[in-house]
Amino acid sequence: MRKSSIGGPPQRVRADNTTHSRNPSRERPSLIGRPSISGYGNSRLSSYGNQRQSSVNQFSAIPKLGRPSSGIGVRGRTDVIKDTRPIYDKKYQAQCIRQLLEFLISHQYPHPISQKLLELPSAKDFFKIFEFCVGQYWFGYKQVPKMEEEVPRVLKLIGYPFTISKTQLMSAGSPHTWPHLLAALIWIIETLPMTALNIENHGGIDAFIFETSESETVSLEKIIFDDSIRTYLAFMSGADTFEEQNTCVEKILLHKLQGFNVEELNDENTRLETELALMEQSKKKRRKIQEAIENLKCDFKLLSAYVSNLRDYRKNIETENKTLEDELGMLSANLQSEREKLTKLQEVYEKQSLSPADVERLKAEQDSLKLEVDKLEKAIANIDADIWEKSMKQAKINEEVEKEASTYNRIAIGLKLVPETTELARGRDFRLYSGFSSDPVGAFDNTVKPMLLTLKKSTEDSIRKKEKYLFQLKGDNEQCSEGLTELKATLEKIEKELHSLDEEIESLKKLSQSDKMSVTNEIESVQQEIRNLEDRQRQVLEEKDRLTEELKRLTAIENVKKEEVVELTATLDKDFTKICNDAEDYKNSVEQQMDIYTETLQAKVMTKRAHIKQLQEESRDRERRLDLMFKNLH
Repeated sequence: MRKSSIGGPPQRVRADNTTHSRNPSRERPSLIGRPSISGYGNSRLSSYGNQRQSSVNQFSAIPKLGRPSSGIGVRGRTDVIKDTRPIYDKKYQAQCIRQLLEFLISHQYPHPISQKLLELPSAKDFFKIFEFCVGQYWFGYKQVPKMEEEVPRVLKLIGYPFTISKTQLMSAGSPHTWPHLLAALIWIIETLPMTALNIENHGGIDAFIFETSESETVSLEKIIFDDSIRTYLAFMSGADTFEEQNTCVEKILLHKLQGFNVEELNDENTRLETELALMEQSKKKRRKIQEAIENLKCDFKLLSAYVSNLRDYRKNIETENKTLEDELGMLSANLQSEREKLTKLQEVYEKQSLSPADVERLKAEQDSLKLEVDKLEKAIANIDADIWEKSMKQAKINEEVEKEASTYNRIAIGLKLVPETTELARGRDFRLYSGFSSDPVGAFDNTVKPMLLTLKKSTEDSIRKKEKYLFQLKGDNEQCSEGLTELKATLEKIEKELHSLDEEIESLKKLSQSDKMSVTNEIESVQQEIRNLEDRQRQVLEEKDRLTEELKRLTAIENVKKEEVVELTATLDKDFTKICNDAEDYKNSVEQQMDIYTETLQAKVMTKRAHIKQLQEESRDRERRLDLMFKNLH
């Protein structure tokens, strides 16, 4: 039976912990496809030990207290939580910087740190501080190449309720980004100590390494880990067989997989079978009831269709009745009005006291009045035609006046005389208005023309002043041109001086070349001295060769001594290999026994699981049949 070394379990603890952190449903792992117990100490542990320790594995053991989550830091929230802390307040920032500085100094931060550096640090300094703060509680945490992506992922993993984006980390030292990052660091140094206390208050580190679901009391990984410890302790105490440990782990696994509910399931199964037998005896009665139910359903469908048709017919009759009632009301109203007119005419007819001659005379007067009315209407039509012609002429004149006024107003706007707020208008209105109530000619002669004359006079005065100023500027320009000619003459003089300076530079170059020749002569003398030193070096090398031959002689003596030591070492190696071979044979025998035990145990577990699964399926079938029976009865 092969067992892992002491260094094995911690590696497996980290690997299993990572597996639990990636399985949020906390389902109990199945034994199907699981490596055998014999390979637990070798292949599985070595594979986990050789894995790269990423930052995700470091944070997989964050405590889960079992109470309902508030939604902060949980996947699935779409609303953005607003940070209520005054992170842009200078006093709050100074307080946070002092708190962070005290934390770093008290925990021996390995890099240079000061309050001035923490006011606006660079991205590199922030990543170092972040690595140190997180590494205080999760040992071994190191920076990764892309910290801009790592920091938001770690903050989300440890439950930080606010969002830190990648762009903020790219400009960590900017004034608009650093307050958010400073608040995140303060949250880490305040929250992670409480997380470490929660691990101790909720069952120790085992409760987080070996997570269990609500239906489990002990996880399968914890059982295998405890069995490995017991077996290794027995092996270290000199035991050759491990039957007691095998029996213990078999009992624990059987207790875990079977549980205490098998007898209850059997009792429930017998009860359901008896009920099923009673139900099967009443099949004929159930068939009759079903046929009656089907007939009632058909009758119900026919009756519902008939009721819907009656409702539609009733709606049509009601609409027709309503339209007829409206028509009847209108006809009755018309009849009443006609009756009232008839009574009035009857009263007038009864009251009149005219004779037939008076009636004829009134008719003649009516005809003469109609003729006069026709004449007057013709005269009115002629007058209306004259008025129309006059109004059309007036409209044309008004259009021409409006065009002239609009042309004038456009010119005034171009000359900046309109509106009154322009500089030339000076609060006066130069516009001309057209219309029936306006007098554009009088307004132009009385108002606009005098104002334009005064404006013209003031403009001519300003033009004379500008011409005078222009004459002065021309005089100043002539003076400037004279000064420019003088400056050109001085420039030519300076160029001549520059040419003379160039000639002096050439002479200095020639002197430097002569100095260079003297320096080369000195170099040749120095080289001669170097040759003399090389001759001296040859003499020293000859002395070195003589000493080397003496060293070889001493080395030969040393080799003889080494051969004696090698022979002694060979004898010791033979004894060591013999001991290793014996240990390997014993290890292989233990592995074979462990494989056999594992196979038998897995076979038993599979049979038990198949039996339990069969019982569960039978109970589900019975429940479905009972539900169908109850539904049919109801």
